[in-house]
Amino acid sequence: MITFIIPLQSREASKSWTHVKALFFRTYQSVINQTNAGFKVVVVCNESPFTQEPEFPQVKVVVDEFKIPETPEERMLDKWKKVHRALVEIAHEFTDYVMVVDADDLITNKIAEFVNQERLNPSGWLVDKGYIFDEGLNQLYTRSLLSKICGTSSIIRLHQADLPITKEEECHHFMLSHGHTKIDEYFEKLGAPMEILPFRGVIYMTGTSENHTGIEVSRLRSGRTMLKWLFKRVALTKKIREEFNLLSL
Repeated sequence: MITFIIPLQSREASKSWTHVKALFFRTYQSVINQTNAGFKVVVVCNESPFTQEPEFPQVKVVVDEFKIPETPEERMLDKWKKVHRALVEIAHEFTDYVMVVDADDLITNKIAEFVNQERLNPSGWLVDKGYIFDEGLNQLYTRSLLSKICGTSSIIRLHQADLPITKEEECHHFMLSHGHTKIDEYFEKLGAPMEILPFRGVIYMTGTSENHTGIEVSRLRSGRTMLKWLFKRVALTKKIREEFNLLSL
């Protein structure tokens, strides 16, 4: 079974809390839209975006006190502190795999079914292929090597002995120490390389006005760069919209 972790930034760190919640709920609906019910979701936040408890029993909202970040470095640290808090929850209700989902990205509805049907993978899967969607242009682009730019890009095998039991416990879990850009290198060095997810797994959202890292296609000014992106542009079909829950805000 897989647990999806969604760390949510705080109201105080947001340009618009209303907009952040709208992005989150689109992501959340994307996650729970799985074709297989064998999954859990842990949302970690300073303040719950829900007005009432989620109707799905496999969804847990963890509200805790986290320092309000002020710099890009602190925002990234805030994300990983919330992931750490989620790992505490997972240690008590263990699942074999975990996927961190940034609260504005979208994932395919095929992940839970794929993970539950596969044999136990020693390390997990790298989400190498996906899409980029720019809210400013309303266009979709294909992308490989997604893990180099997108935090929603790996499905990682857990070992319960490595997980923190309390939130006060210092955690040296490799997810926190290596980040999404080097997680594949970590497993390579262990001699247990991650496998590649055999389908496009993520839509990396840009141009949301709440992105703190990464690129925004609509801001690219180089003609050559834009031409390269245009060659990778694909039609935004009804099938893709439904598979990833890519809805207009």
